[in-house]
Amino acid sequence: MRSGLRDIRRRERAMRKVRQVTQALDRMSSVLLNRYRTALEAQRPYMEALAGLLDGLAAETQAATPPASTEPALVLALGSDRGLCGAFHNNLAAEWLRLRSRGATPKLIVVGRALAGALRRAGGAIEAEWGQPPFSAWPEMARRWADELLARHREAAGGVVHVLFTRFVSGLRQTPVACPLLPAAWAAANWTAGSAADMRNAYIEPASEDCQMALETAFARAAIEHALLHSSVSEQAARHAAMSRAVDSADKMVADLAVRHHRLRQEAITTEMTEMVAGMLHA
Repeated sequence: MRSGLRDIRRRERAMRKVRQVTQALDRMSSVLLNRYRTALEAQRPYMEALAGLLDGLAAETQAATPPASTEPALVLALGSDRGLCGAFHNNLAAEWLRLRSRGATPKLIVVGRALAGALRRAGGAIEAEWGQPPFSAWPEMARRWADELLARHREAAGGVVHVLFTRFVSGLRQTPVACPLLPAAWAAANWTAGSAADMRNAYIEPASEDCQMALETAFARAAIEHALLHSSVSEQAARHAAMSRAVDSADKMVADLAVRHHRLRQEAITTEMTEMVAGMLHA
């Protein structure tokens, strides 16, 4: 009986420590969620205006024709270095499998160690793995990644480049998507919720081709940063939901263990009193 009480007390202390850790992670993810969501909302108008401008310019110059094959030749997958965020990475791996089930065999570049592990378990052959940058380095890393993808795209003389990330819809809903990135003139329409800019009466200086090349570079950089923001907000939302459920589960287990502890303790007291009374009666 005493050993059972000690075991329950030990388990109760362990669960209280687990609750402290999960509650700390829950609060941290809530703070980061608000921070990243504010940055996403601030960047969204610029991203949509840039995509609409490029889409309108491409339509005016007939540069938005679809490529010969719309299947991706290269995929940049955006994830996280950390886990404890529910099915966040597994959903991205499932989206990768759906993309591959269409017959595509693209090269795969992964951002985030945890996502790389999930994609390897799903059978993905990873060509390169890039680390998840800190928040302050996102614009710089987006510029570097975009320049790297543009260089690969131009060296390959075509091919479609996709970005695989989790699009943030709400705190309870995040959707994994594979969105086209390059060629930018064709892919721009997938990144704007509005209509293309009307360029019919626009005076373009310098030439349309030069403007379009500069816009394509700016678009690729902004699109990757936008996808990175969506991915980070979705990661924190998923972690916040997972840790909230973990805190609730820990509270329930602590309460159950407390009830069991009190019950066993009462049984032990009752047994001791019964033995004492029985001894007194036989004395």
